[in-house]
Parts: sequence; structure tokens; C-alpha cells
Amino acid sequence: MAAPPAKSLKRTRLWPRALAKLPGGGEGDALLTTYVDGKRFVGLIHDLIKDANNSDFRSLDAAWPKVVVQLGLDNLVALVERTTVQDARFVTRSLLRTDGAPHGLLGRRRSTGG
Repeated sequence: MAAPPAKSLKRTRLWPRALAKLPGGGEGDALLTTYVDGKRFVGLIHDLIKDANNSDFRSLDAAWPKVVVQLGLDNLVALVERTTVQDARFVTRSLLRTDGAPHGLLGRRRSTGG
């Protein structure tokens, strides 16, 4: 199933809301801003797996709904990144928006080590 044509960011209400949630999002002029639609991204990865027609990927394709839930990507809305220059340094801030609490691999807390 092919993804529908992409919409202009100007026509989506998620873009400005996601950008506004970035910490320090209004500081400095943006050098690079990235927005990835979560549903389309997950669908694109699935399409690439199916289109590869590779026997190694067949089990992954068959288990795709379960894999997406275990990774925590089933409720992914968007990934937004913004790079600015602050105090003569490049600063990139990232936001991973989800519909609901993070779960699966995305919900795991990182160890701070020591």
C-alpha cells in the first residue's frame, strides 16, 4: 500500500505545534529544521521491507504490527529537530511526539552509567 502524497507543512497543524514544544525552540535563527511525520515514516519503512522481497525480511513483514508496538512506534506522531547557533556553538534540540505515554523501546529509561 503506497503512502498518500505528502502535504505541505504549511497545511498541517502538527508542524507549528511540534516546533513550539521544542525546548529553547525560539532561541537563535534556525540553520536546519527537520520534521518527520511519524505515521508516514513507519509506513515507509514497512513498504521498504515488503518491497525488498527478501526472504530474511518475510518474518519481519509478517510480524510488523507486533514489532511496531514493541519498538513503541505505534503512537509516533512526529520527530522534530532544530539546529541553531547559540554562544558560538551548534545546538540541536529534538522532540519525539507521541499520542500517549512512551512505551516499548521508546519508553525505556536510559542508564546514566557511572
